[in-house]
Amino acid sequence: MRTLRQREWLWLVPILLIAAGLAIRLLNFDLLWGDEVLSYDHANLPPYSQVDLWAQLQRLIERFPTQSPAYFVLLKLWGGLVGVERLAIRSLSVLLGMVVIAMTYRLGTTMVNKRVGLYAAVVLAGSTLMIYYMHEARQYALLLALSTTVTWAYWRMQHARPGRWPWITFVIASVMLVYTHWLALLVPLGIGLYHLTQPKTRRWWVILLTLIAANATILPWAILQLPNIMNELGDGRDAIAFNALDIPGTVFYAFSNGGMALLLALTIFAIMGRHNDKEALRFCLIVITGTLIAAIVVNSITPAFIHVRYFMMLWPVLALLAALGLSKLAEMRVPVALLLVSWLVAGAIPSWTLDFAAELPNTQQPIIAGELPEVMRVIKAEADPDDLIVFHLTQPGNEQSQRAPLEFQFQWTDMRVIQLGELGSVFEDDYRAEVDNLVADAPLVWLAQRTDIEQVTDLPIFEDEISQGYVFCDLWQPEERVDVRVWADRDAPVSASYALADAQLDLRVHRARRYDPALISVIVDYEATAPLPETSVALHIYDESDQLVQQADFALPDLSQRQCNRLQMDFGGLGAGDYRLDLIVYDRASGERYAPASETYPLQSDDRLELFTMTLFD
Repeated sequence: MRTLRQREWLWLVPILLIAAGLAIRLLNFDLLWGDEVLSYDHANLPPYSQVDLWAQLQRLIERFPTQSPAYFVLLKLWGGLVGVERLAIRSLSVLLGMVVIAMTYRLGTTMVNKRVGLYAAVVLAGSTLMIYYMHEARQYALLLALSTTVTWAYWRMQHARPGRWPWITFVIASVMLVYTHWLALLVPLGIGLYHLTQPKTRRWWVILLTLIAANATILPWAILQLPNIMNELGDGRDAIAFNALDIPGTVFYAFSNGGMALLLALTIFAIMGRHNDKEALRFCLIVITGTLIAAIVVNSITPAFIHVRYFMMLWPVLALLAALGLSKLAEMRVPVALLLVSWLVAGAIPSWTLDFAAELPNTQQPIIAGELPEVMRVIKAEADPDDLIVFHLTQPGNEQSQRAPLEFQFQWTDMRVIQLGELGSVFEDDYRAEVDNLVADAPLVWLAQRTDIEQVTDLPIFEDEISQGYVFCDLWQPEERVDVRVWADRDAPVSASYALADAQLDLRVHRARRYDPALISVIVDYEATAPLPETSVALHIYDESDQLVQQADFALPDLSQRQCNRLQMDFGGLGAGDYRLDLIVYDRASGERYAPASETYPLQSDDRLELFTMTLFD
């Protein structure tokens, strides 16, 4: 029996794995949002310019006054180790989140016993918002890890006979904490309020001075930043800041996954708990109450609190409070294991879709990634800087939230990228003129839009105005909720002319490009003086010895009017070497090839239009 109790901590392993699994699944689930893009910028990660640490701190002081540096320095180091892809950068938060859960177990074990520590770890791992911020490339997972570490070290210092390591841990973690987020100062405030209730021994004074000294290290940064911070806090935040009633209600609702009645019941049972749990209970109640009152006071002076994530440092303490209630229920022979499993399931289900976190006040709606990253990759590969690229990815009116992510995706491409909802003209004639000015003779116009959200009211006018000077070339749907449309300039010069027996065929190659290791795309439109039902186009790949090694054939569309197609060819399997892509027009019935006349592309053997050459490597 004693051996089993000594191994109770092993139950922490599946808890960590469940939380990590839920968070890892989300790493590529949604697109980066504006604040995550700012994390790349603040940490000077590619595609942003690379600078040294001192220059990075200078940029934060000058350009981003409300951003403390600790997380971004850590993120820069992390990016250097694992890479800067979305999954890699977000994975730091997964690691930090696992530290939070493990330290919460340690905190509960130190304050009460291993069972309470285990309960607290399960409760925290079952918080949907905890899982959400374990997948986001922001500082909140670090904020949680440091605040839990500071709390654990403080408890060891105050209630045990610690060696030097709890003191060292407390100082280092406290300094890092206040340099992670300005509102992290609520953590030492809550601890300080509890500390004031303790006997005034010599150790009490030493701990108090250590607490003050560690947090006073923020003063140099604060002196530099405070004027800028106050200016930024006054920039429209008062319209969305929480009021006095919003703060506790939103915190308890978010922590409990909407189950506030259960959290209240667990708090009542915690108050009814054993005598030796009372000090831990008193700590939890003082810290939670003191922090919320302080936040209400601060928000009455300046609108600092506009989102529940600013209270995430309370999550481990709230988890400990719930664990104390569960411990009392266990004494009463209530099946606590069933409650814990239910709590985990209740947290896992909403975290699967991000819906719960997205519905909290003042939250930017996440955009499920799906095939959208692939769509952006294809457009970046096929488009030219003169093209116009239009997106509709978020609900009308929320375009500002996606401006930074789109700029991030197309950084250093010199491509013109807009959101459809950013066109601001009210009257139709003005709107059409705005579209014309925006297009400005672009060779191609790309429109990538989500079909599962409300469409922009002026979308039909946009498409109609585009069609006045452009021919529609392609519509592809990489997934059910996304479609991509491409138009080509009607006035583009003819690439090749074919004199057929019964008609004249003009062919315009708008774009021919290899956009993938084994994929070719050719955007071409056809204009004929009569229908050509038996005519086809072929793409041929020739090797260095002019031998045909691969081909793809496409029947010409109905040419009763001008038509355009985006032809794609997969050339996977070709070995290393130099290759040439040719275009051939031929009669399907007889196999006869038609000779082109072209001043744009070189001809091969009189009947093949050479589009481009390429070199493949092993």
